Amino acid sequence: MLSSIKALMRRKQRRQRLMLLIVTAIAVVSSYIMIYESIPSLVIDAPPRELARAPVRIGHEGSSVTNPIGAGKYRVRGTLQDLVNTAEGESSSATTTYTDLIRDNKPLPQYSVQNAIDASEIYYSKFGLLRYDPTTNKFTGYYFRKHEWQSGAMKLANSITVLTSMLRSLFPERFTPNSPEFVMAVSSGDYSDVAYKYQSCVQNGEDGPCDESLLTAPPVLHFGSVFRQPHFPNLIAMPMPGDHLNCFKVWNDLKHRNDGRRICDAFRSSTEGGWLSTNNLAWDDLIPQLIWRGTDFPFLEKLNSLRQPRWETYITGPVRSHPNPNEAATTILRKDYQKFVPRWKGVIHTAESEIEASRTNTLPRINIKFTSVTGAGKRIPANIEGVYRGWKEVGFPVAGDTMTIEELSKYKYHIDLGGGGGTTWTGTLQKLFMSGLLFHHVTPTKD
Repeated sequence: MLSSIKALMRRKQRRQRLMLLIVTAIAVVSSYIMIYESIPSLVIDAPPRELARAPVRIGHEGSSVTNPIGAGKYRVRGTLQDLVNTAEGESSSATTTYTDLIRDNKPLPQYSVQNAIDASEIYYSKFGLLRYDPTTNKFTGYYFRKHEWQSGAMKLANSITVLTSMLRSLFPERFTPNSPEFVMAVSSGDYSDVAYKYQSCVQNGEDGPCDESLLTAPPVLHFGSVFRQPHFPNLIAMPMPGDHLNCFKVWNDLKHRNDGRRICDAFRSSTEGGWLSTNNLAWDDLIPQLIWRGTDFPFLEKLNSLRQPRWETYITGPVRSHPNPNEAATTILRKDYQKFVPRWKGVIHTAESEIEASRTNTLPRINIKFTSVTGAGKRIPANIEGVYRGWKEVGFPVAGDTMTIEELSKYKYHIDLGGGGGTTWTGTLQKLFMSGLLFHHVTPTKD
């Protein structure tokens, strides 16, 4: 009887897997398959056929779209280039960005819906349009079908969800059934996932727009890190999805309160119930060492050829048979130093510092080590068996113990080595709150 039940269960599981494959295949070829995501009130499906470029829709609040966006309702009344030509105090060679206009309290140029749709050409993925439809009093996000839907695209979905809530709260008079239609371009991710045609411009660090057409492009709110150089003058940096964006929402939602609860835990001191260190040690009482702990992660991987070294490549027979295999591994890694991501460069400095300290019987000057490594979309602790096996076997100091913020705050020197997006949002803020000195890692991107 038990074996029969198990056989039935196996057949049922096979049928379920087959149905999943069939549904997945249909979703690829059909324009009207509904795909539900794990975000409350968020649904992704196909748009009406009339909408230009056939983007995929992200509907907020269970919305539906029956009327296509009409570009004819809008007209461009000026471009960014127009404002560049009249900007006060700017040299003719400077590139004025939308961020500059906002900082200087200058108006942003108007744009058409078609302009916003065309902005999708700037991106490879994680770009969308947010539309308010007064006839339904709903917001809808559009994700373009030609863009790959990656796991990081959920940051875009989260950004649209929070942005919609804040727009309603901050500008209730603008979003009513009697208001005009509203469309804006939005993107998200650790950094802007721009199209391949712009990669050489970004990699070469050019100091102006990657394309002259970008001077007339509509503004794009990017929730994440943006490029330090004005490659895309129309991109406006916004808070990273997660703690940072959510904290803005908390601040707005709790505006009726006058206490510290408006500041979320990520940005309050531990004495106030937050996460930031309250260590008030004097400079001379801090440990004289450069400290860093974090995750072994790629660095702007689409924009450079920097890599994370694999022990299988470097821990060879001659290294293992060397009288001091750790020193041998460190020497070989130093030869390829320029090929590695910044965090691994820091680990090499640590190995060299520890070798020097062992000879002088002093404290190593540098202590940069990984507490975890990314794999299959997860963070795997660095100190568990099997992780960094080859490095550990020769004593190379790649893995370090996890340290609390309070423990890190006892050190004199800190560094905020950039990760996947070239920056480290939370790490930078946490270290700025500490008593020690922060060496800020300047990269092609900024927060």
